[in-house]
Amino acid sequence: MELPKKLIDSVVEKNTQEGNVIMYFSYDLNVILKDKIIVNKEKRLVIVSKSDCGTYYGCIYINSDNYPDISDERILKSQQLVARALKYSDFLDKDSFFDCSALTIKDIFEVKPLIEKEPGRVLGKIDDEDLSAIRNTLKNSTTIPSNQKKLFSLI
Repeated sequence: MELPKKLIDSVVEKNTQEGNVIMYFSYDLNVILKDKIIVNKEKRLVIVSKSDCGTYYGCIYINSDNYPDISDERILKSQQLVARALKYSDFLDKDSFFDCSALTIKDIFEVKPLIEKEPGRVLGKIDDEDLSAIRNTLKNSTTIPSNQKKLFSLI
């Protein structure tokens, strides 16, 4: 038996709200590290904001480390906020970092069908306090272009 489209749309809408954490894999992201595609690398994507035009999500990743081997790490490290595993045990096995050094733009028409097809990819939601801290860090970031900030009302 197939679920009604209205119910599916409602569930997808609820699961793509700001603060929701979605599981992505390297093949979803086309991540290339050191000239090799990392097969099935699991990542956590946080929806931070919806674009003013309503067709994109501004997202950040949760990283398991804090750039220990990058030469000019001071700026990048200042844009990493701690995500405590104790607080977010639904989707973190160890303390990690909200990476606010880059804003990843995802097309809504890419994300919504993914959630519709695999609702288990929605892992949980971050709290309002952390979402606010992430937004403030993104607003003050020197590594994110102002046109991206404007698109997601981060100016």
